Parts: sequence; C-alpha cells; structure tokens
Amino acid sequence: GKYMFTANFRRDGSSNFSQNNRYGNFPSFSAAWRLSQENFMKSISWLDDLKLRSSWGKLGNSNINPYQYQSTVSFSNVWYYLNDTKVTGAIPLTPSNPNVKWESQTSKDLGLDLAVLNKTLSITVDYYDKTTNDMLVQVPIAYSAGYMSTFPTFNAGSINNKGLEFLVTYRNHIGKNFDFSVSGNLSTVKNKVLSLGANNQLFGASGITCTEVGGSVGQFWGYKSNGLYKTQAQLDEDKKIAPNAALGDIRFVDINKDGSIDSKDMTFIGNPIPDFTYGISAEAQYKTKFGTFDFSMVWNGSQGNDIYNNTRYYGEGMYHNYSSFESTLDRYRATDLTFKNPISGIVTFYPKNTDTNMPRAVYGDPNNNMRQSDRYVEDGSYLRLKNLLVGYSLPESLTKKMYIEKARFYVGGKNLLTFTKYKGFDPEVGDQNTGGTNLTRGIDGLTSWDP
Repeated sequence: GKYMFTANFRRDGSSNFSQNNRYGNFPSFSAAWRLSQENFMKSISWLDDLKLRSSWGKLGNSNINPYQYQSTVSFSNVWYYLNDTKVTGAIPLTPSNPNVKWESQTSKDLGLDLAVLNKTLSITVDYYDKTTNDMLVQVPIAYSAGYMSTFPTFNAGSINNKGLEFLVTYRNHIGKNFDFSVSGNLSTVKNKVLSLGANNQLFGASGITCTEVGGSVGQFWGYKSNGLYKTQAQLDEDKKIAPNAALGDIRFVDINKDGSIDSKDMTFIGNPIPDFTYGISAEAQYKTKFGTFDFSMVWNGSQGNDIYNNTRYYGEGMYHNYSSFESTLDRYRATDLTFKNPISGIVTFYPKNTDTNMPRAVYGDPNNNMRQSDRYVEDGSYLRLKNLLVGYSLPESLTKKMYIEKARFYVGGKNLLTFTKYKGFDPEVGDQNTGGTNLTRGIDGLTSWDP
C-alpha cells in the first residue's frame, strides 16, 4: 500500500481495418507513492493521506464506419433505361483507403491525492499530456469525385492536449442526523495540432471550420467584419473593395490589403474549445423520526469558448420574405417604414433605425452580407443547473409494517436554469459530426446535408 506499480499490455484487433493493419499493440503502466505512510510524515496529525501518482499509456481508437479500407457500391434506388428497358444500376458509396489503420493516443499524467482533517477535505490535482497520432478523420473531397454522402477516412496527422484538472470535495456532518458534501471541479485544456500529414489545412462543416498545424482543432473560419456602412465617407473609402455595398451593409475587412474582398481574406474568427470547464455538486441528507429528507444538485459550465450560431444564417439572412428572427426588426433602415397587414388590416410603424449592428434587408443581397463571418460567432460561455433532486423516504418503522424494504418519493428537474450570453437555443453545443472527428464542434444549426 506504500509503493504501487501496475503494468498492462493490450493487443486489439478490429475488422474496421484491412488484414495488414488489423491489430495494434497498446502498453501502459502506472506508479504511485503514498508518502503519508512514511515515518517522516506520521508526525503531521492533520494529514490523513498524501499520494503522488504517475502514469504513461497508449490506447487505440478504431471508431470509424466499417469497410473504409475497401470500395463499396449501392444498388438501392438506382436504375437507368437501356433500350427502353429499366435496368438496375449502382453508384459508388464509399471511397476506399486500404492504408487506414489504428489511431493511437499516448497519455502522460502526474497527479496528487490529498486528504486532511479526518478526511473531511480531499483534493485531487492532475497534470495531463495526451498526444493523438494517426488521427482518424473523414477528409472532405470534391463532390465531382462521385461520392455524395461519404468521405474517405484517413490517418490525417496528430494533435496534443494538455492541461490541469482539479477536484475538491468537502464531506461532513452536523450532529448525528445531518450529512452533507460539496464538490467542485475545474479542467483546463490547451489544444494544438502537431501535423496533418500531407495537408496544410483541413476544412470541415462546409468550410465553416479550418484545422491548421500550430492552431487548435476545428477553429471557425470566415470573414472579419467592422460594423456596418453608416456614412457615405465609409462607402467612398471602400468603393474599390466593396463596389456593391450600400448604407446598412456589413463592412468586411480586407485582411491581406490587396484591394479586394475575396476568399483570400478569410481567416480564423473563433475557437470552440473553452479555456476551462467546471462543475459544482452538492448533496445533503437529514434523518428524522418522521423519515429521511435528501437533496442534491449539479451545476456545470464552460468559459472562453465560441459558438458559430448557424441558425442566424437562416433566421437573420433576410434572403426570403418569411420566417425571420424577431431580431431582424432591429435591422438598418434609412427611412421610416409603415406596414399594413393585408389580412388583419393592422398598420405597424417602423421608425428610421441607423444605430444598429443588424444589416439592411435587401433583395438579392448584393454585398453578400450572409457570407460566413464573425457575424455569427458568439460567446458560448455558460453556467447551468444541470440536475436538481429533492426526495423523502418513509421511516423504517413504518415500511416494516407494510412489508416494504424502502419507499422513497422524489421530484427532480433537468436544465432548470442557464446563465449565458449566447442567443441560440442551447449553449451546450457538442460535436455534430457523425464521422467521429471534432471538425464541427461548437456549430449550432448545421443542416442534414452538411458534411
């Protein structure tokens, strides 16, 4: 119990890979030293437990769609006519990559466990460093290649995640009947792309994200904006780079200063990876002769992450005359407007509005205000009451008479409170990519046809 060592070796196989790459070897080991049992530590009366930990290990990932190493075709709903006769046809379904192999994750960890004050207070601290090599990624290819719904899976490089994790728990009681505990945890992460194989950049989510060596995975990609055109002087200044702009249009930034706004001006506009995530939980139990009352709650949150609110593309694009968000009522208007509902006859007056960040509504969108830009990037930080539960258990003296071992009544709720500046439906936006990568993390409102 004072010196601990564990070693493990795995040899895993998966039919998701060809016979040449079917198996992977994954060793690991860990060691720990419980200092609190050393003689030179026993004089510290308030110290109950102190342990140092270290580990190194490698694990494999085979979580990809099957048969990526060979080409497949589909005969479903495919036909053509040959000499006026209906003939069943086929279309290519999966582009093959016979060299796809195991992804490996190598993790290093240094940790400390501490318990003091008769074990009422416990603290755990960990530093982790995890490198993923031969990363399994679905790499988008041109639709002209003939594959409409699937992309080939490649071992596309390596990434590194490192950071700190903290866990603090306090458990105690008041008298003999009231027990309680409070816990808090916090985790930081620094994500860095180390390599992308033969690629310099990897785009995902219809080009909304870009992964580049030296940066983070799946950063948002688009145009930067500098408010709206609100004066004629601004239009005159940008006449060459934005010839189709008018008052009330978005003023996009010429990043490379070449005198035009085009795809070369697209850059990183946000990062979906938070600076840190955290959680708070509490439990309490109070025993009386009338029964036992219990209470528990869990809060969680993140800080410093961005969300690409793609729902605003559809709701604030104003490219059609229906189903726009209420926020478009605050759009730029150079003159007063009066609208009469043709059905109800109600007349609504909309005053001139130039002090706004919502662009004008214009048929055809000549300035392309809808293009992917930092207009849709929002702060995704939040704090949420994830779970709340209140319960009551009948006293044992009563349940025994009813031949019942235990009877408990409770009421609970999920996601009851959320504190956030995010304007979308839910700031807890996860990875929407079914291919198993993080190229769509933090994008709210992808449509079903998006890769």
